[in-house]
Amino acid sequence: MQKTRLLAMFCSLILLSVPSTVGAAPITYLFTGIGTGFVDASPFTDANFEITLKGDTDFIVFSNNIAQNFSFIGDATINLDGIGTGNFTEFVLVFNNRTNEGVGFRGLPIVPEIPDFLHLLYSDVGLDTYDLDTAFGPLPEPDFAFVTPGNSMTLDIGNLFFNSVSDATFEAYLVPLPGAIWLFGSALGLLGWIRRKKAS
Repeated sequence: MQKTRLLAMFCSLILLSVPSTVGAAPITYLFTGIGTGFVDASPFTDANFEITLKGDTDFIVFSNNIAQNFSFIGDATINLDGIGTGNFTEFVLVFNNRTNEGVGFRGLPIVPEIPDFLHLLYSDVGLDTYDLDTAFGPLPEPDFAFVTPGNSMTLDIGNLFFNSVSDATFEAYLVPLPGAIWLFGSALGLLGWIRRKKAS
């Protein structure tokens, strides 16, 4: 009886110590769409792209009602039809301008001479209160999708240029911690075993 009680207390402590998925620090931002441009000397036309940026809610900062999350080198990739997969080899900044409901990303430094690499403008989708720290979307096609021809970002497969983008979408999702999930499952299983033992 004493052992059973101790096991139940142990399981309860495990369940209390497991962080919830909603509060998890790792977060992934996903931009998809159809783009025309080139990587170095390799052009692409109306190619599907998927840009994945892995961030951390601990690195979100605010400036002039703009939420910003820094993605470190190696934590941002693009998958581009006809070209392949490339890793961004520079720091990437994901942003949400809550004033004009515009979400996008860019390289550093943040200076007027270097425009945003991709900027999607929406209306009435909740971006005016979104802080980049929770799951969001997927959003539909934006009212406007901005790219700056001639503005490039560096990949390990060459320099990426977008001349135009269409059918763009944005989504953010939290990444559950594998260790926490394993602990949670183990605790539930142990509690079930304790209940069965009590019943018998």
